Amino acid sequence: TLRLAGQINGSGTLSLTGGAVVVDDPSFHALAMNGGTLQLYADLTLNKFVYNSGAMALSGAASALTVADDLILQSSLDFSNVSNLVLDASVVTINTGASLTYDKALTIGSIEIRNGSALNLGSNALSVGTLTWRNGGNLNASGPITIGTSMTVWPQRTIANQLLGAGNLYIGDPSDSWGYVQLTGTNAYTGKTQIRRAVLQAHENMGLPT
Repeated sequence: TLRLAGQINGSGTLSLTGGAVVVDDPSFHALAMNGGTLQLYADLTLNKFVYNSGAMALSGAASALTVADDLILQSSLDFSNVSNLVLDASVVTINTGASLTYDKALTIGSIEIRNGSALNLGSNALSVGTLTWRNGGNLNASGPITIGTSMTVWPQRTIANQLLGAGNLYIGDPSDSWGYVQLTGTNAYTGKTQIRRAVLQAHENMGLPT
């Protein structure tokens, strides 16, 4: 076990490949986890976090994990032990077969869900700047989705979530195959709805903007 009681300065990456690292005063630019256990006793803010394997535990006064720029999940990671996961400005990349799981409401700057990747939020709310949901990705969330800038969906999806926010909803992709998207939730978003090489089905009282 390695115990780090002071700050790690500079713009490099702390790489953890095995064993256990205990951090009392976490301050470093980037973290790459390829095994081992990271034990935090204070809130952690990173510019970049790349996860492949290993465990992260928060103890004592630690309750928040902030990733300011890039979160890259090469394998699945459950953040449910983190009281406050802050990804407001982060670009989230979930690789094929990997998933991000969280048991509370979540705000994400930008995320693309595709090719067997998954975002698991249960019934909790999602707020997102830009969301792209396509090609085999799984959005396992039944709570409302607040769109900040845009949500792009194709090729075939049923969206039962309530859509909120001032962002735009784009159905289909003009450079890809035809899509079919069905809206079944009662929506209240105020952005525009644009159908691009796709079919949109929405019943009466689905709350599409005029």
